[in-house]
Amino acid sequence: MECPTCDDYSGSRDSVARHHARVHPDEMEDRFWMYVDRGGGGECWEWEGQRHYLQGHGRFKFDEDYYYAHRVAYRLEYGEIAGQVNHSCENPP
Repeated sequence: MECPTCDDYSGSRDSVARHHARVHPDEMEDRFWMYVDRGGGGECWEWEGQRHYLQGHGRFKFDEDYYYAHRVAYRLEYGEIAGQVNHSCENPP
């Protein structure tokens, strides 16, 4: 995998994500989507990054804090969250 911004760094998805966070910290959205398998039309979007060790929910680190991946995806796609965000697939963690 190559860095989506500078194309001069390649490696595993995790090493590219670490590079991207260090060199391009203002481009959080690109780094987040590296860990999402959007599948085909109508399929669930699977989180392929880190998971909470007890709950199993996907989580994403940004600015030294962790956020649930499904909430980050919702905000990136639709904007502010007004309440609870449910998984439409309800696939188990």
